[in-house]
Amino acid sequence: MAIKYLSGNRISGSSIETPTLGSTADGTITGATLDTTNKKLGTGCLSLDGTDDYVEFGSTGTFNFLHTPNTKFTICGWFKRSTAESGSLETLFATFNNGVSSASGIRVMYDDRSGDGDRSMRFNWQGNAIDISNETLTDQVFPNDTNWHHLIITGDLTTTTDAFKIYIDNTLKFSPNLTGTPIDEDHNVALRFGVEGDGTDYGNWKLDDWGFFNSVLTSDERDDLWNGGTGALVSSIDQSGIKAYYSFD
Repeated sequence: MAIKYLSGNRISGSSIETPTLGSTADGTITGATLDTTNKKLGTGCLSLDGTDDYVEFGSTGTFNFLHTPNTKFTICGWFKRSTAESGSLETLFATFNNGVSSASGIRVMYDDRSGDGDRSMRFNWQGNAIDISNETLTDQVFPNDTNWHHLIITGDLTTTTDAFKIYIDNTLKFSPNLTGTPIDEDHNVALRFGVEGDGTDYGNWKLDDWGFFNSVLTSDERDDLWNGGTGALVSSIDQSGIKAYYSFD
């Protein structure tokens, strides 16, 4: 199912809109469906079955602002799991192929495998996998239920201490440091929701209202998006730093 970018920042049949990246962030839906019953906001959400569904945006380099030198960014969106504890490793999103020895990008995974994690978040940011690698595995970050939850990840690569901050439901869960010095190179796969860069570790998710910014959201903006748990559309806050917005309506 091809994705074409139209006005309105929405998914409509087979179309998804992004505000500033334009056709460079065109992509393809493979298997994923629009769910108009179980959405969090708006009129729909994206549903991934964890078996062979995924959605891919752009190409190598489209989302470089997530890892290049001195960059600042925010990734935010709503997620829902069909099973709180699946005993598996599942991808939320990724922009690099872990099977390549030298790669740049960002990856967030759910890890509930025995001996590896307990509803853990596996967070990777890489400026180059050989000499600059941040991997943090933090237990019980993903909530033990099948409700909607809000994720915000911020990065400030002008600093090293607490360079990244990960919030679930407007609560800071952990803040990894930056190791090494970022380099300016393309991420080696397109942005993918629901599958690893090497085509493995599919994720069972419902996703709604995701935004990508080349700035760090303020505490007030985080509060506004959380909105006491009711939620608010990414399009309702300051749009000056937004690079991509997928409402999945």
